[in-house]
Amino acid sequence: MATARRHHVLPSFYLDGFRHDGALWAHDLETGGTFQVSPRNAAVRRDFYAIDADVEGGDHPEGAELVLGAIESAAAPVIARARRGEVITAREGHELRAFIATLLVRTPAARGMFTFNLLPRATFLDGSPLSCRAKEALLVSGDPGLIVNGSPCFET
Repeated sequence: MATARRHHVLPSFYLDGFRHDGALWAHDLETGGTFQVSPRNAAVRRDFYAIDADVEGGDHPEGAELVLGAIESAAAPVIARARRGEVITAREGHELRAFIATLLVRTPAARGMFTFNLLPRATFLDGSPLSCRAKEALLVSGDPGLIVNGSPCFET
């Protein structure tokens, strides 16, 4: 099975709910331009949730994407029912809250906040420090704005 490389920072099914007259509109903050885009092609970052399986724990490289996918799959029908004005169950409410919680932490802005505020002090649960390589693995997006002074270890 091929590895998913196109990771949505906002799920495409969720973006689909923001269509107006069948179109989803996006605004480019750099150019100021506005354009139509499909939910499939909106809010996509290559390898944004990829995990380096060779670093500190050997997680599955698509682990984050798989977890987010499971949460999205549970929430999508709940959101569809809510859009139709239907009452949702308590269990569906829990699934919806889990989905909303992921929306708060899965964006480039959230990653930037994590990197700037928390990564320099990151440790394992036993208090031992993460290696520089482990910290670099947390910055898989390649977003240069996330690295201060050329290193996620914040060496001066």
